Amino acid sequence: MKITIDDINRWKSYGFVMTPTKNKIPLGETWRKDWADEDLVNAQQLAFYHKESGAQTVDFDDLSFVAHGYSSLLPATFTDGKVVNGKVIATHKTYKINGGGAAKFQYPKNKSKAEGLILETIYSKLAVFAGKDRVVINDVPPAEIDNKDLINRLKLISFMQEVQKKWVKVGNKQSDEAHLRLAAALARLDEKAYSTSLLEAAVEQLCLNVGDKEIKNRINKISYQREQLSNGVETVYEIGELGKFLNANFPAYDLFKDKPKKEYPLIDSNTFSQIEYVKPKFLMYPLITDKGANCIYGNTGSGKTLFAMAMAIHIASKRNFLDWQVQNAAPVLYVEGELPADDIRDRRNSIFQDFIDKNIPIRHEWIYFLTIDDAQMHGFDDIEPLATRRGDAAADQKDYAITGRKLIENLQERIFKKCGVKPLTFLDNIGCLTDIDENKQMDWSPFLDWTIRRKNRGYPCVWEHHSNKVGLSAGSEAKRRSLNTEMCLEELADDFRFNMAGTKNLQTKITFTKKRHFGGSSWSKPKILTMNEMGLWKCYPVLKKSDFRIIELYNSGVTKIDDIAADDDVTVKKASIYNKIKEFQKEGFIK
Repeated sequence: MKITIDDINRWKSYGFVMTPTKNKIPLGETWRKDWADEDLVNAQQLAFYHKESGAQTVDFDDLSFVAHGYSSLLPATFTDGKVVNGKVIATHKTYKINGGGAAKFQYPKNKSKAEGLILETIYSKLAVFAGKDRVVINDVPPAEIDNKDLINRLKLISFMQEVQKKWVKVGNKQSDEAHLRLAAALARLDEKAYSTSLLEAAVEQLCLNVGDKEIKNRINKISYQREQLSNGVETVYEIGELGKFLNANFPAYDLFKDKPKKEYPLIDSNTFSQIEYVKPKFLMYPLITDKGANCIYGNTGSGKTLFAMAMAIHIASKRNFLDWQVQNAAPVLYVEGELPADDIRDRRNSIFQDFIDKNIPIRHEWIYFLTIDDAQMHGFDDIEPLATRRGDAAADQKDYAITGRKLIENLQERIFKKCGVKPLTFLDNIGCLTDIDENKQMDWSPFLDWTIRRKNRGYPCVWEHHSNKVGLSAGSEAKRRSLNTEMCLEELADDFRFNMAGTKNLQTKITFTKKRHFGGSSWSKPKILTMNEMGLWKCYPVLKKSDFRIIELYNSGVTKIDDIAADDDVTVKKASIYNKIKEFQKEGFIK
């Protein structure tokens, strides 16, 4: 087929986004969607992209070309094909994708053409349609078709091609009996999905394909058998009778059967006791499990990012962190929605320093980052929001954040594929990674529902958030319901701070405001956390600077009350020092 400029313009008017086919692209070029008309005209073969063209194609792949003979059962539309043994055969029928998305069909399932693929729809690739070895049979704009109707017709074609391959010879005395059984099997199909006229068209096409001239007699059997069924006649044949008569099986007939509806299991207490459920594993005991959602919140300067990143690095490298035990390692994905990548790298390096000083290996290949800088460097404007504002009106209920969440899911699944373990995802921070009214539950709902679904599938998360004016996690209370652990970080007040060398040290207080796995235990007590400039983390009880000084002096050998009271940093009265020493000895802070 010689391609002309008129052809190109006409196909463009159909909405086709075209490209020269593989191995026919000019030297030095690659797949593109913006070819010049000259390139398209001079191409030996042309294809169109399905997605960009808003099209889906029914692809006939039957190597015996029997299925191709039933293409007439599909509505007229843009059609192309091949010349086989001097005869033009339709191989592709292309339709416009309607608002419900593409129709997904393949028969037999999971088969290649070489393995016996008969029929399928193509909707996310490209289709060769013109040029060498191709013939445009019906050059009209792609028609729109209801996807359910399309799939029903494809099921019928799949069945009819199996019947034809096992059909009796024309002129055989058994032809009439075979048609009676075929009509009965077809008559049993749902009349709403398979009208009598459609079934008659299928039988007529069978007659034309095999050279049977008694078409009227054959197709009349459909309405007769349906009438018999409506009158309650029990002798109407079923598909098994057709199979026995033709000594054949017709697996495609199963396509007509409704899939059994799934029912939730009914589990009594005895059964419940015997089922071996998969227990959640602790990544970091007792805070983080492999099926948990967690939150770290606090004001600016409280150390949320440093703390979360340190937690991530220790879990990935399977090193205990402060008092918490890393029982199972997991790769981590750290998504940063606010700070520049260089700042994040500086903080990462400061945490690495303690590992380096102690010659502890860092599992770099299990630690992943995504920052705004990374997104922009790779052609994205930004990191798509994980939740968006939703109004009360019906038109404002659409969830526009699906793309952002799919991005995270894609990264999680790629990390899982690479590492063999599902990653723990850190979202820093929710205020920057979403576009919501934090006080509206409806704005939070899609994000929280997604969080629950992902953690239940083994993709745990830790998201970071800011405090409100009264020191609680900002926004709707609804968000706390999905959490396993909620941790509040607070920058220490002056009378709690103690002397640390350097200018880049961290001193913060951690309080557990939700503790699903350890409520009421000693693990739930508030603590003071510090990190020095060399990345060394330490954990202390919540004590004032004066108390720390008493402990420091006593453990260094200064045990007399008068000597302790004389220290400039000890601000409590002499009478109280003795009681404090006894208390600290009891807690194990003093030797």
